[in-house]
Amino acid sequence: MQSENTREVHVGKKQTLYKQAMYYIIDKITSGEWGTNKKIPSETVLCKQLGMSRMTLNRALNELHYNGVLVRVQGVGTFVASPKGEKTMFEVRNIVSEITKSGAKHKAEVIALKSIKGSDMVCYALDIPLGSKIFYSKIIHFADDLPICVIYRYVNPEIAPDYLKQDFTKEVSNVYLTKVAPVSNTEHIMEAILPDDNLQKDLRIEANVPCFLLKRRTWSGKTRVSYNNLYYAGNRYRLTGSFVIASSKMTPTDDCPLSINISEDDKNGTMTTTG
Repeated sequence: MQSENTREVHVGKKQTLYKQAMYYIIDKITSGEWGTNKKIPSETVLCKQLGMSRMTLNRALNELHYNGVLVRVQGVGTFVASPKGEKTMFEVRNIVSEITKSGAKHKAEVIALKSIKGSDMVCYALDIPLGSKIFYSKIIHFADDLPICVIYRYVNPEIAPDYLKQDFTKEVSNVYLTKVAPVSNTEHIMEAILPDDNLQKDLRIEANVPCFLLKRRTWSGKTRVSYNNLYYAGNRYRLTGSFVIASSKMTPTDDCPLSINISEDDKNGTMTTTG
């Protein structure tokens, strides 16, 4: 006999199994049964309750993790995330033009450019089979000699088969991808974080300097092209935008870019956090 939980999740046969699992988990959270920071049942227990494979459940958990509903800690378990304030996101302008507009000279340093096995999270983000090979790049962008942004980019190789052959010190990787597969849709999720050791080294900042993490996915038509993690030093960028109030709705009048904000102390090598 199926449990009450199993019958509940299979209501609505038109939904795919992984979406049924997502709605089941969301229902548990919104009802208050699984509170903030609470550890949810193990994958083994959930698979048994929901009557689905571990791969299907993992896709649901990864999507909820990507969207900030769950927090997954390797070797520990999966937890209900703390709620975060959310606002309509924005379009990020070409980083070269932003750096040039600030009066500085742009330089890119390619740290990695290779084919790797995609993690479950990255494969989900690109909507490709788990364990697939993907193209990966890590590039640091500089304003003069000051590191401004670190970009980890994961690319669907079927969309950009020549990605690894490019010289991204001469052309920004996002510009190249746009030529290969014109962007029809983007998704942005922004978070405030403190830098880990690697990010401190890459951006030459202290441990107490807050950073922006922008998670970005791009589509060309119905195909997902790239999944990107962009890290900005908070004392060198600021978020700006303008809106028109109409019919009780706010609509952006222009792109709302992350603008470069380089202080004289930054240029001289001293890290100071702006208020």
